[in-house]
Amino acid sequence: LLLRLRQNRLEGQKSIIEEAAALAFKLGEDLEDPPSFDRVLDDAELAKLKAVTEKLESRYQSRLNEALQMQADMSRWYAQMNIQPVDELGISILNVDLSEEDFIADQTFMDEMNEAHQNVLFYP
Repeated sequence: LLLRLRQNRLEGQKSIIEEAAALAFKLGEDLEDPPSFDRVLDDAELAKLKAVTEKLESRYQSRLNEALQMQADMSRWYAQMNIQPVDELGISILNVDLSEEDFIADQTFMDEMNEAHQNVLFYP
């Protein structure tokens, strides 16, 4: 019984660690000091890991929502002006599928998204 409880706890921890690592990757970051998969965390360590995961999820969702809004703004602007983007960045940004599960919203992408969005806002 104790071995089964320990195994269940380790599997739950592993799932949380993997989720945190995946979110960090999607943000273009490394997960700081990830715990070992084979050591049972105490309640405080587990709570800290869950908090880190929630923070990463919040940051990822925030970036994703920002990117979706900028993409929608750009698409709407091009449609209203009845033109198509001519620059490679604008074309790429409009064609990227932000709903992909593996979409990476790292800082480089967000900087490029902002640049493309600004180019539309200040179109001559």
